[in-house]
Amino acid sequence: MAQWMGRVGFELEILAAHVMSEILKGPRVFADKTSLPTLAPGTGAVKKAWLWACLLYTSDAADE
Repeated sequence: MAQWMGRVGFELEILAAHVMSEILKGPRVFADKTSLPTLAPGTGAVKKAWLWACLLYTSDAADE
């Protein structure tokens, strides 16, 4: 399953880059960085991973 997830992540990188380029075109961008514990493959140890969330703010979204 790890190999499958690695391949999916590789293929989705193009899509993620496109989405980020669209977000960065906006007048305002909000971002959040959060740490989360993740198991290190093959070691059983826990390491710190990071998750980023980005939001494009437009005046149209505020009217909804």
